[in-house]
Amino acid sequence: TIELGTRGGAQSLRWDAAVYHAWLDDEILVVELPPLPSGEFATSNADETTHAGIELGLESLLSLRRSLAGDLRLRATYTYNRFRFDGDPAFGDNQIPGIPRHLGRLEALYEHASGVYVGPHVQAASRYFVDYASTLEADSFVIDGARAGYQHASGWSLFVEARNLGDRAYISNTSTVANAGGEDAELFNPGEERSIFAGLELNW
Repeated sequence: TIELGTRGGAQSLRWDAAVYHAWLDDEILVVELPPLPSGEFATSNADETTHAGIELGLESLLSLRRSLAGDLRLRATYTYNRFRFDGDPAFGDNQIPGIPRHLGRLEALYEHASGVYVGPHVQAASRYFVDYASTLEADSFVIDGARAGYQHASGWSLFVEARNLGDRAYISNTSTVANAGGEDAELFNPGEERSIFAGLELNW
């Protein structure tokens, strides 16, 4: 494995970034046994595979104290995943299924000097294959949400978070098979519907 990364900050910006490439022999892969749904799985070793990608995190804090007595905190995370077979006798250079090529999350949070915070966030994932033969894909998705809360100086906090505000139907994760033949199969797990969470956190 070769990996190169950087972590640091300058003025109002902080970052954490890495790029990597790994060459694997005999990677263990898991497939669900047909006919579906069977609930039975088998493992086998691929010959040679490669894992490469980018991991990026950014955070910026912009002061708004002159006008709104608070700060605007922007957070962004992104991962690029390139996991592939390498000249496999059965699957060539196909993508290893079950892993979105692109994943990202963006959040903008207003933080008042009193300890109150509120802001929206959005999460997205690209399409990806669910079989080793690369015949069937899970759809991409974009879902939005928001959170608000209060952070007390003594360490306790309250929060409420709404997820999937648009109540969009999306695929959160999948099982994998060797070859779906391009036909729909019972491999897709649904993401949560519009939901609200609330809680109390104590730190000491």
